[in-house]
Amino acid sequence: MRQKTLAARLKCAALNMCALRYARGQICVEIMESGFFERVYQLVKTVPAGKVTTYGDVAKAIGAPRCARQVGWALHCNPQPGIIPCHRVVFSSGSVCTGFAFGGPEVQKAMLEAEGVEVSEDFKINLKKYRFVFLK
Repeated sequence: MRQKTLAARLKCAALNMCALRYARGQICVEIMESGFFERVYQLVKTVPAGKVTTYGDVAKAIGAPRCARQVGWALHCNPQPGIIPCHRVVFSSGSVCTGFAFGGPEVQKAMLEAEGVEVSEDFKINLKKYRFVFLK
């Protein structure tokens, strides 16, 4: 198992503390101070219609490979629904998100299907076919 560098551990720890504050009822704006959320939003905007990515892929692409959950928190706080296409981000298994902010997995499934992504009855997507790969 690879050890995280001290900087990486501190980055994730800081994001976890921010998420803890959010979970206790504070607003998302407070956890955007590090610029992490903005990096997530800018990257997710590049995922084209008809493709999906995973929380882990986003985390890796912004240089925080062990912060997939924090990517989820950032997308839960999406300040621009409809502009930042968070419905295009799914779990690494290809499953849509069970607690999807727009109204549940049925809504996310419908949004993805409207863009041409096939979603199975058990709410899974074939990542080999629909995964968007970020350029380095």
